[in-house]
Amino acid sequence: MELAKEGYKVTLTITPKLVEIAENKAKELDLIGQFNGFYSADAREINA
Repeated sequence: MELAKEGYKVTLTITPKLVEIAENKAKELDLIGQFNGFYSADAREINA
């Protein structure tokens, strides 16, 4: 949220439960437009 507050565009990839929490928080702080998306993923399957 701090990066979004500073004007950065953010793409968030976290667990499904945290996606819902983060999206709700972004809406609450009127920062939803700073996010490119909210995605859930298994960290064991993310390739660098």
